[in-house]
Amino acid sequence: RLNERRQLNTSEENKKLAYLLDLKTICIVDLVYGMTLLQVSHDSKIDWLELNETAHKLLYRDKKMRLTLLDCRTGQRHAILSYCTFVQWVTGSDVVVAQSRNNACVWYNIDTPDKVSMFPVRGEIVDVVRGDGKTEILTQDGNHQLGYELDEGLVEFGTAVHDSDFGRAILFLESLGPGVDADGMWQNLAD
Repeated sequence: RLNERRQLNTSEENKKLAYLLDLKTICIVDLVYGMTLLQVSHDSKIDWLELNETAHKLLYRDKKMRLTLLDCRTGQRHAILSYCTFVQWVTGSDVVVAQSRNNACVWYNIDTPDKVSMFPVRGEIVDVVRGDGKTEILTQDGNHQLGYELDEGLVEFGTAVHDSDFGRAILFLESLGPGVDADGMWQNLAD
């Protein structure tokens, strides 16, 4: 990840790379300083991995289809999903979308990996698209392509708060107007 989503109060370059040293070992390096930040071994072969845009979190899946979240700053790991057939970070956010069997699994706040929103989907998830004020999961069911819209409020607000971009969070909440959801988000922002 090369300066994809800079943190608000820093001018520090953020150029990190995660790769497999071998089939069971992940290495994360800082390309600015030319040093290894973290090296993690796993008990099974890894077939997919990706850093989030700030390079603070890494998701990886093994051949047994287990999805694991790694905090790159602490080295702490959480197994968050079994039988994972699809996983992707939502562009411009720290939201994760994955599929397990016939369910879409969405982590709107990846800092609390035990809190996941699940709902049934038809077919296989093939993509997650974000644009024009909405985020949508696309599935392929035979010859039919279906879309499932995510809660853009949770995507946008959570990302703004996570990035400490409180101005963006306030603008978003003001655009919502009054309501129960907005009241809860205002309280979250105040805390």
